[in-house]
Amino acid sequence: MVADRKPNVIIYFEGEVTGGVTGVIESYVPSLSDQFSFTLIYRDTPSLHLWANKFETLNVEPQPIAVRNYGDVLGWLDVGNLLRLSRAFRRAQLIHFHLHTVFSCLPAMFLAKVVGVDVLLTTEHYITQVQFLRRRKLVFPLSLLRELKIRSLMLLKRLSLKFLSSIVTVSESNHDYFLSLFGHQLEQKTRTIANGIDVEKFISMDGQKPVPDSIDVKDSNTQIITVVAGLNNQKGHEHLLRAIPSVIEEKNNIVFLFVGDGHLRYSLESLARELGVADHIIFAGNRSDVPQILAASDLFVLPSLFEGMPLSVLEAMAASKAVVATNVDGTAEAVEDGITGFLVPSKNSAALADKIIQLLSDDQLRIEFGKRGRERVCQFYNSEYMARQYSELYQQFLKD
Repeated sequence: MVADRKPNVIIYFEGEVTGGVTGVIESYVPSLSDQFSFTLIYRDTPSLHLWANKFETLNVEPQPIAVRNYGDVLGWLDVGNLLRLSRAFRRAQLIHFHLHTVFSCLPAMFLAKVVGVDVLLTTEHYITQVQFLRRRKLVFPLSLLRELKIRSLMLLKRLSLKFLSSIVTVSESNHDYFLSLFGHQLEQKTRTIANGIDVEKFISMDGQKPVPDSIDVKDSNTQIITVVAGLNNQKGHEHLLRAIPSVIEEKNNIVFLFVGDGHLRYSLESLARELGVADHIIFAGNRSDVPQILAASDLFVLPSLFEGMPLSVLEAMAASKAVVATNVDGTAEAVEDGITGFLVPSKNSAALADKIIQLLSDDQLRIEFGKRGRERVCQFYNSEYMARQYSELYQQFLKD
């Protein structure tokens, strides 16, 4: 008697580096590996190979054949990987595309449609990025070329939505924005599955206050304010840097720990020197010991301009840390203002400084916010709950 074969699900991600999207995939796929066999398709980059190795003991087949879709347009020209994908897709029962930008995965989605895959799902991780596509002022004709690119990609996006089986957004605010942008006729096949995390990784760090040895904080009485975010335009580090002079006027024995890396690192380091706050900032780069760093932190800050549902905020709350964050998108759903942390307007350095000072000056309030934050994450944003919802979604389309 032949054992029943598990239904196969292809997980497709074409970002170049690890981040929030890979964190989500890592949080739910292992929990479902006893129900489904997974093929994980990703870009052929060193950091993603290391990430994919985490799945090697599970029922997951890694394939580094995602298209090199630079600028969300050059993927159409990556003929070699498109041919490899066509072979992989022909055997697919269901493909789940995780979109790390508004227009990512379009070449792969149209290819899947052409080769006849019946079930195509997407998760929109950063749909509100649309609002920032024209944020930089460009001279003519560059402004015209950008506009043509955006309009062309928007047309392709709208066409792709017609043949998708289901669309997932990661927060209610993203859900509402998606429907306002692309039309309420998509409501029947759009749902929200909030991002979740492995809470136990952060609870297990309780009581472990020492800062990791590789981070140079010599004074044990120094208050540590941590930011876990890529150094890119989305995350708003510049506005936090401009808040720091006001903070150190009130609380001098502090250090801001910037965990993460990105293309803005040099300019942010230069701005820190220009503002005279470089001695109060540690650029720690990408780290694998975020739970330990959060355990040693006194406060968590995220100054983003837009978000889906930020894992870093959920992780800080799971670590029982009070949060100061901008009042944007999924962040405003995760953080209850005045209950688990403070929400401030984006790009408002003065408001950031004010709330940071308030929480650094009130140990009891920080503790109360942190306690309530952990309770909230355990109830609404744990990876088990997220995994159950994705399992139900897959089973809905694979039951036949």
